[in-house]
Amino acid sequence: MEELLRKIEELRRQMLQTAEERSLADPEVCRISQRLDHYINEYLKAVRTI
Repeated sequence: MEELLRKIEELRRQMLQTAEERSLADPEVCRISQRLDHYINEYLKAVRTI
C-alpha cells in the first residue's frame, strides 16, 4: 500500500510539473493523468478490502 501511495504522489507531482511547462490539455499531461487515475483506483480497491 505504501508503494501505491508513493507512486500516486510521484505521478501527481509529475503531472503538475508537466502541466506548468505545457498546458492541461497537452497529451503528455493527459497520459500521466490516466496513469494517476489507475493507481488511485488501485489504492481505493486496496483500502476497501482492509
